[in-house]
Amino acid sequence: MTEAPIAFKRSPSPKSTLDVFGVDVTFLVEKEHTCGRFGMLEYVSKPGHEPPPHLHEHEDEVFYIVEGRFEVHCGDQVLQVEAGECVFLPKRKPHGFIIRSPFLRAICVIQPSGAEQAFRILGLPKNGRDRRPDGSTYASAMKDPDNPLKVAALFGVHNLTRDEIATSMPHFPLPPLP
Repeated sequence: MTEAPIAFKRSPSPKSTLDVFGVDVTFLVEKEHTCGRFGMLEYVSKPGHEPPPHLHEHEDEVFYIVEGRFEVHCGDQVLQVEAGECVFLPKRKPHGFIIRSPFLRAICVIQPSGAEQAFRILGLPKNGRDRRPDGSTYASAMKDPDNPLKVAALFGVHNLTRDEIATSMPHFPLPPLP
């Protein structure tokens, strides 16, 4: 039997924050805290460190922007989202974003929880001994022959191919051809 959730508080710390290809991801609420109903992350990034366009098979996402702004592409929609605003991204809808400020700090709620666990596998402790090479991004990871982003598929996240981006997100800038 699953235990009922209990109240708790948490703030960013070296224990709860990981470096995921140059993005600081802080786990604020995890699936074990909510019996899998949702997860909540703090997401701190800068231009050039955006994840590849993708879709979630199981989860809806909500991003609340604390600082900065980004341009969100979801299907054929293009939304400009800035501090104090939120954006809802439904499951099974291709989406991606472009950070349009020098810095972005957002709170991301994932419902139900699950896909955020890929960050646990992909991330390195923020203040740990292991470090990624300077300039590591999602884009550089995708060029790695052992593409570590394949782990996302284990959690129902499908990274879109260039052709899928062109078809399903017509306004999103296409990545360069290899």
